[in-house]
Amino acid sequence: MALAVAVGGAWLALRPGEDRTAMEGVPPPQTDDAQRRGADEQRAGREAQARKVAQEKAAAEAAQRQAKEQARAAAAARQQAEAEEAKHRAEAEARAAEAQARADAERQAEAAETALRLSEQDRKRIQVALSSLGYSTQGNDGAFGPRTRQMIAAWQKSQGALETGYLTAGELAALRQQAASALARYDDEQRKIEEDKKRADADARRQQEEDARKRAEEDQRRQAPPPASVAVAPPPSAAAADGSYYGEHCSGLKGEEVSCRAVSAVVTGGVGSFRWRVGRCGNGSFGSATFKIDPTGALTGTVMGFNERCLPGGAQIWGQYAAGRITIQSRGNLRATLIRK
Repeated sequence: MALAVAVGGAWLALRPGEDRTAMEGVPPPQTDDAQRRGADEQRAGREAQARKVAQEKAAAEAAQRQAKEQARAAAAARQQAEAEEAKHRAEAEARAAEAQARADAERQAEAAETALRLSEQDRKRIQVALSSLGYSTQGNDGAFGPRTRQMIAAWQKSQGALETGYLTAGELAALRQQAASALARYDDEQRKIEEDKKRADADARRQQEEDARKRAEEDQRRQAPPPASVAVAPPPSAAAADGSYYGEHCSGLKGEEVSCRAVSAVVTGGVGSFRWRVGRCGNGSFGSATFKIDPTGALTGTVMGFNERCLPGGAQIWGQYAAGRITIQSRGNLRATLIRK
């Protein structure tokens, strides 16, 4: 059966089973389950929205914290870099100042050592002293090379002094005192070496003089003496020339002025000799002349002297004796006149 109702002045027919509220545009009433589902959906939407907001807030806060942390890390890194740079700069400046101070100290020490005017022997004794104290200079040649400078610096370090490698007057005195016994032994050895050298030189000089004398005698035997240039008195006997004589001997090197000096001689059995000092060749250097007078008064002999290099040499001499007067000459510029006392 259909029902007819008036809606807005119009009659609508309702079929059986149709809800009038639906016909009027009013939603039908919800059941309890539908209501609960709707409430749950709304609550879930709200919770999801809240979670989303919370997540976005947490993400923003985390990003902010990370940005702050990165800023702090960057600032710390910058501060550390600046501190490291300042430290390195300070260290470099300190090293430069130290190097400059050391260079200045070394220059002053070098000047102080130069003022000591160390001789070669002084330097040798310093090397001996260092080596005796355990600072080996690997020899004592008197030359201060890198090794000696290193050993001086090592010794200075042991004394608490600045390691310059150059000795001051005070350090030199301390070094000599510490190595006094070693230096005494070294000095004794050096004196012995010097004495041996002097003896060897004297022996060599005597041998040279002897060789020169023998050569001169050989030359004299090979050559006849030149005729005497002095007029002679009636020939006396050889013994007639015996006696003591005084007079003057004159000689000089080629190209130099002839110098004269007083000499004295003794003639025995017609054989005589005299000698004179050669000052330019040392206090122990003497020239000598040996001669023989035959019964006719003719004089022959040899003279021993020194050349411009103070090397010994000999030459032939000749002359004449007459009335207590002896005259002597040679091929060079030697001449002598002797008068009997």
